[in-house]
Amino acid sequence: MVSADLLEYMTWAAETYRDDKQVLAVCTHQDAPPGPLDEVRRTAWFWGGSCWGMWRDRWGEVSPGWPPSGSGYDGYLWPLVQAGRVCIQPLATRCKNIGEIGVNTRGDSFQAAWDRQQFTADVPPQSYRELAGLYGPDGRQIW
Repeated sequence: MVSADLLEYMTWAAETYRDDKQVLAVCTHQDAPPGPLDEVRRTAWFWGGSCWGMWRDRWGEVSPGWPPSGSGYDGYLWPLVQAGRVCIQPLATRCKNIGEIGVNTRGDSFQAAWDRQQFTADVPPQSYRELAGLYGPDGRQIW
């Protein structure tokens, strides 16, 4: 399930970060309590969730070693991001996985994770802005 502004958010991010080669991907998911709907941050972690995007040139960098289906692409992309790349991440999650069991999801942790994120589907159009700094997987600012 995705938020009403998902395509606007992804289009904005695609245009804004197209020439910024430090940015590996644009994510729609984050694993912390939600922040303002219009804010995004650079994160030193890949939070793909169910919906994320990447430019063709960056896909060309990662696709040769892409893992087989069902093995979890997250684990493949995390080291790339941690080696100096970043992902753009909204402070309010824009997608929600509706399956409770999967490669990286266990039924016992599913509901707790989504309760923490407080997904909101009906997000009005935004003027997005990036926060200064770099953020870790826990949402805390690294610098």
